[in-house]
Amino acid sequence: MLTEDQNTIIYIMFLNGIIFLGLNFIAQVIVFPGERGSKVRGYMFIVAAITAFSAQQEFRGLVALGFSAEKIQMILC
Repeated sequence: MLTEDQNTIIYIMFLNGIIFLGLNFIAQVIVFPGERGSKVRGYMFIVAAITAFSAQQEFRGLVALGFSAEKIQMILC
């Protein structure tokens, strides 16, 4: 069994993956937008919301591990 801190670290690693993939998709849509009438921009906004939520959850996870808010902001920005 894993401890609570180890579970939090694994959760933060999972969130980092979601954030990376979300930012990659958003960058691709900005660089290569779809043709007129494409649904890609709508998907981009959905992915942006999920990415923002993941960053917020990562902030909460790092606070749970005992990091200060100032250090977390330096890590996430």
